[in-house]
Amino acid sequence: MNATTANPPENAHPSATSGLDVAVCIITLKRPHGLSRLLNSLQALTFEDASPAWCVVVVDNDAQGSAQSIVEEAREGFPVPIIYGQEPLKGIAAARNTAVRLAPACRFIAFIDDDEVADPRWLDQLLRTQKTYQADIVTGPVLPDFESPPPRWIVRGKLFDRRRLPTGTQIHYAATHNTLVKYEWTQKLEGPFDMRFNLTGGSDSQFTRRVIQNGGKIIWADEALVTEYNPPSRTTAAWLLQRAFRIAFTTTLIEKQLYPLGIVLLRPVKAVYHILLGIALILPLFVYYGYAGIIKALQRVARGVGALFALFGGHYEEYAQKASSPANSDTPS
Repeated sequence: MNATTANPPENAHPSATSGLDVAVCIITLKRPHGLSRLLNSLQALTFEDASPAWCVVVVDNDAQGSAQSIVEEAREGFPVPIIYGQEPLKGIAAARNTAVRLAPACRFIAFIDDDEVADPRWLDQLLRTQKTYQADIVTGPVLPDFESPPPRWIVRGKLFDRRRLPTGTQIHYAATHNTLVKYEWTQKLEGPFDMRFNLTGGSDSQFTRRVIQNGGKIIWADEALVTEYNPPSRTTAAWLLQRAFRIAFTTTLIEKQLYPLGIVLLRPVKAVYHILLGIALILPLFVYYGYAGIIKALQRVARGVGALFALFGGHYEEYAQKASSPANSDTPS
């Protein structure tokens, strides 16, 4: 499970090699506008008390280094060092592992995606919550936005809305689209992102579940906000159903790998329940939401089918299909 060696960090500020509190890690693939927008938002981070010592690590998953010019431009006037490296092996786990490897030894690693922007208080709130609850991992909300106005049924059905929880809530997994992790966990656990999930997605959820299995805890920080910008390619019924299928597929693979047989044996029962309930809900949800209601019901069916597909040895690599398209967060909450 070795990732390809990245280019060494060039033009890094000397302070990027020691004494850091946080390394903010970003993986990117042919998304220049999104990366530039994200770096601009990080440049505007504010801290209520003393600013931590932090840096940014950008890993370009394009072997041609298409993101390097964006990083070089952002370095001009950026308040902290930006370390740049390449990971030519396509895949989310490979790119994340390279980001961890390039990150200087520090107290925490923060992950954020290249289709997101950070609220000015984002990192401050993650750090405050970690200190308050002595968390091993802190994660927060991802608010939806769109590159262009979405269809009305998307808005009506709130199909991109994600969970919000009270700050301090303990949860059972986290994705890396808005997450702070104690650096020691990235060194203690093998990988740390499992290359078996490189093209399926789910390596972030698998990693954070392993942290819990080894005695760590994950805490929700509801004030640590990021906004995700969704392109028109995502505002389709096909994409929404495919994503529901894939999340259930990878979640089931993780359960098969990490959890006792008794838990795994419950999964087919849950899968059939989701399928039957989804079918039963098509009409009532259509009456309430219109077309969006049909998609909501079919998403439940897709989750059931995805779980069964994984249980019976199916093979599905969503990110193999996207080897030449932008990297995405692989485990939406």
